[in-house]
Amino acid sequence: MVYKNRAFSRFPSRLLLSELVLLASIFALPLVQCITDFSDVQALQVMYTSLNSSSQLTNWKSIGGDPCGESWKGVTCQGSAVVSIDLSGL
Repeated sequence: MVYKNRAFSRFPSRLLLSELVLLASIFALPLVQCITDFSDVQALQVMYTSLNSSSQLTNWKSIGGDPCGESWKGVTCQGSAVVSIDLSGL
């Protein structure tokens, strides 16, 4: 019984280890996601608002959001920059 207590105190439990893996993956997510240039985001938000926040513009947001990381309808990105907007047919 004493041996088990010592072994437990030296090594983290499986639950603690899984929590550490979860935390590490949460903090790594922002590094994986694309962060669109702030001025591009602002311009698209103004456009979205001026189009009366059309429901056809899926994933678009008037506040916050990431057009490149969230695949806003009609927006094409290259890296973190918006390179084209195609809203034809909407």
